[in-house]
Amino acid sequence: MNKQYLMLLFIVLIASCKQKDKERKITSNPNKITFEVNEGTEFLLTAFNLAVEKEMSDEYKPCETSYVKRLNDYFAEYKEHPFLKYIFDEVNSGTDFSSVGLVITNLETMELNSDIDIELIKRKIYTNDINNFRKLAADFYRVTKFNSFFKSNKEYYATSNSKIKRQVEAENLLGKIQEFYQDDRDGLEFKVFVELTNNSESQAVDFYDNYNPNIRAITLGNFCDLSSESKPQNEVLDIENYQGVFCHEISHLYTTSIFLDKYIGDVEDFRVLFDDKLTKLQIKDRVDHMIIRPLQAVLTKRIFNDLAGSNFYKKQPNSIEKNIYLLFSEYKPNGNKTFESYYKEAIKIIRNKG
Repeated sequence: MNKQYLMLLFIVLIASCKQKDKERKITSNPNKITFEVNEGTEFLLTAFNLAVEKEMSDEYKPCETSYVKRLNDYFAEYKEHPFLKYIFDEVNSGTDFSSVGLVITNLETMELNSDIDIELIKRKIYTNDINNFRKLAADFYRVTKFNSFFKSNKEYYATSNSKIKRQVEAENLLGKIQEFYQDDRDGLEFKVFVELTNNSESQAVDFYDNYNPNIRAITLGNFCDLSSESKPQNEVLDIENYQGVFCHEISHLYTTSIFLDKYIGDVEDFRVLFDDKLTKLQIKDRVDHMIIRPLQAVLTKRIFNDLAGSNFYKKQPNSIEKNIYLLFSEYKPNGNKTFESYYKEAIKIIRNKG
């Protein structure tokens, strides 16, 4: 009788645990990838492109699209505005400049998020006179009725992002990368701020959400080989052009924010590998990317069967990054060794100079 009672109690407890686990999964905050054309970044990137269009080399000019044509027609009468002259005279980095749009809390007044280090913003807009920047930018925003232009193109923005959103979901990209790293955290977010007139580079926005380690944000460009040639593929983003970018940047969520500080130790130990003038923060970033780049090559091969990164390392002579690539090539999720143990070994390889 006692044995039967204990067996029944055991079954009830197991069922209860399964139900609680099921409830936890349902109510947990799921990880996600989001795509957005942000009005702040689009405003600053538009102003930048207009200001430097005569000086910009063809390889970096926006890809020829119906949107670019509408944009050029709409803003043609505003090309002598003082804000554009300010950009031409003061700003020398388009991708850094546009990311400041993510910390503008009010575009009509150009009020900046007070939580963000103002010195960082000054470096990105290349001025100590924040008030002058705000005054000129606010006037350009008002005079051009930029908000009306932005709203009138929302359907185009949604269409341009629709294909890549479907591809990311169909590929279960975030789930596959999370499985690779054997990380069971939830509440992680990869935010993609699409810049349809950026034919230069995609870039991480580390300061987004006040350096929240559970969020990785990037500005994503729209790239083409020949900017003056109008092609249907210029109008809609395709994951094929961004496989490496996604694997690289999402990997930061699962490695940099967890393991880098834990295992890097004294940053000065790595100075001998780099320019002696680098700051400790810059050295830390270099070490971080000596691990992330080989991981990108491994992931793009396993998820997308893209061999470009793998072939690059295989053809290299003996190097630190090649040895790290070979190390991670041996890693198997759910294998006998955890990813963390491989990461720890990668740090040792860098510390020992290969």
